[in-house]
Amino acid sequence: MPELTRTGRRATPPAIDQTPATKTPHKPTRRRRSPAGAAQAQNTTPATFERRRGKASKPTSKAKPGAGALALQLAELRRNPKAVAALVAKYEKPADLAAAGAVLEQALTALAGHPLTPRVMARLEKQVIGLLVELAAAGKLEAALQPVAFAALAKLQPHASDAEKAVMVGQFAKMIEHQLGAHGLTPATQGNRYLGWEELGARHLAQANAESARIDTPAFAEQLARVLGVPFVPAEVELLVDGPPSFALRDRWIDQAEHSIHLMTWAFYDDATGNQTLEKLKAALARGVEVRVLVDDEVANEPSHASIVAKLEAAGIPVARVPGHHRKVMVVDGKVAIIGGINIGDVYSHRGAAATDAKQRWRDTDIAVYGAEAVAQAHAVIQAQWDALAARLGLPPMTRPEFVGAAGTDNRVAVVDDAPGERDRDPIFVGLLKAIVSCREPSDGPIDIENAYFILNPALRQALLEARARGVQVRILSNSPESVDVPIISAPIVESLAEMAAAGCEVYLKSGATLHSKLAAVGKSFATVGSYNLHPQSVKLKGETNAFVLGERFTGELRQQFERDLAAARRLDPASIPPAEPNPLGYLVKRFFYDFL
Repeated sequence: MPELTRTGRRATPPAIDQTPATKTPHKPTRRRRSPAGAAQAQNTTPATFERRRGKASKPTSKAKPGAGALALQLAELRRNPKAVAALVAKYEKPADLAAAGAVLEQALTALAGHPLTPRVMARLEKQVIGLLVELAAAGKLEAALQPVAFAALAKLQPHASDAEKAVMVGQFAKMIEHQLGAHGLTPATQGNRYLGWEELGARHLAQANAESARIDTPAFAEQLARVLGVPFVPAEVELLVDGPPSFALRDRWIDQAEHSIHLMTWAFYDDATGNQTLEKLKAALARGVEVRVLVDDEVANEPSHASIVAKLEAAGIPVARVPGHHRKVMVVDGKVAIIGGINIGDVYSHRGAAATDAKQRWRDTDIAVYGAEAVAQAHAVIQAQWDALAARLGLPPMTRPEFVGAAGTDNRVAVVDDAPGERDRDPIFVGLLKAIVSCREPSDGPIDIENAYFILNPALRQALLEARARGVQVRILSNSPESVDVPIISAPIVESLAEMAAAGCEVYLKSGATLHSKLAAVGKSFATVGSYNLHPQSVKLKGETNAFVLGERFTGELRQQFERDLAAARRLDPASIPPAEPNPLGYLVKRFFYDFL
């Protein structure tokens, strides 16, 4: 991430960054500056493994891109098993592993907390990345990270137990290994081309600006549908604010189900809500209802989730573990679809432990969609994921239900899936950008965004800053450092929000329990609700689903709730933000592994 050093100069990227892992060196995208240029000095855009603007080094005709000591080491590890064995042996002794961990901690501490020249920063960052590559290849990354991670977590999560911290360190190690692979920095992935954020942002903005109708016009609706790749269809939409009304509706539909219950969630918790839902699904299965559950594969293996997944399977309920998935969609009998940000757990439902602890009652949002065509769109998202895995995992087929139900005339809905991969066009994110850039005049606003993890990327920054420059009102609500459930990402959230506040946006911080909503209302008739976070994982790594709604009635209702949320939050004053305390783990995340925030 291109943050300013304490000397006021931009950090030079690691030496290995200077040549991209692709056959053709990519030309850095030139980003237009917004009139709110002063705010951009606080830029939190990732620069990890990307070439800087200005004079970038080019490979000579005799050198292949990616050549260098690290590239040669990766090539050796890939072709020579003995080299891997030697690396494993290198870190086999606890003293040697501890020494590597100490070097890593010292380098990160220096990078996070001391004024350094660009040359020294480049040397230290190269050392850090080289160590991470070695430790990952040797299978020792998690063990080496424990000292620095435990020290950082002691400040970020002082009440967490050692067992909870160990789980976090394991997750962090996996995050690093994934990111190394994405950049071609593992023996198996050497040569992979990483699509940088500047290049990706230029692509996003080009898609959003390809057609230029103003928001709230018929032409805008047609253009938006082309961006989303899904037609808008008539539907009734019911706003479900927080878990109690959402779970009341879920329970009623599950209890009354006659044919099928198809439930896709990121996480299924082994708590009061998870077990209550389990019992209801078991009862439906006993009535002859087809029950299918889909969860994220990594989350399903975590201790707080693996046990309930095992109970589901023991009850005879087929469960698909979907890689890289973050969606929340339930379809019952082809009659209703519930879409939003809510998982199956007490912090969402406000049951169990959350019933007596306000800090555990998260603020979240779902919608219920009725109407055969709209419900069919939602079910297609679930069906596609199930069908892609069923044969390989030995799961039974999923029956496509008969879709029934009359649609109203007030709203038109498009249920949009966003699956990561080479063919991903990022329709959810670009759809939101389309709404923002289509606000041409102050009267076209406001632009209202409520998102759990608001972290700027180049396209979102430019779209919002230019909207403000046109006089459009922009209001943003996200988590405060006190309310966010993932403390390590509080710094980039606050930095992003502070930049928006300095540019004239109205920025608010949630107090108390965690904000988990992902919603936006733009103009008079554009709204979207779903699972899509405004952070890098949703853009690059996670499968997400959002419902886009065109309709003045629903948009007005959503905006009223947004304003109630603002009233319960506090307005951010950029001048009141204290300087960030040096944090080696936070530096590692922000600078090198932005994609996984």
